[in-house]
Amino acid sequence: MIDFLNALLPQHDQIVDLTFKNTEQLRQTKFDHYEHNLKIFRDNKASFDDAQDTAYDEGKLDCKLAT
Repeated sequence: MIDFLNALLPQHDQIVDLTFKNTEQLRQTKFDHYEHNLKIFRDNKASFDDAQDTAYDEGKLDCKLAT
């Protein structure tokens, strides 16, 4: 196949190596990337929600101490 393609291409664009990738693996890679990003988003949201709840609880405690 490389010889056939090289016959069609100019000398400076010759193919040295040809690799075929499995399209199922490419989709899996994109899906893994999506899942990884979703996990990061959920971790960040959980941390933010916990920090927000902690700040709210500490604010309620400060109000009780002040009164």
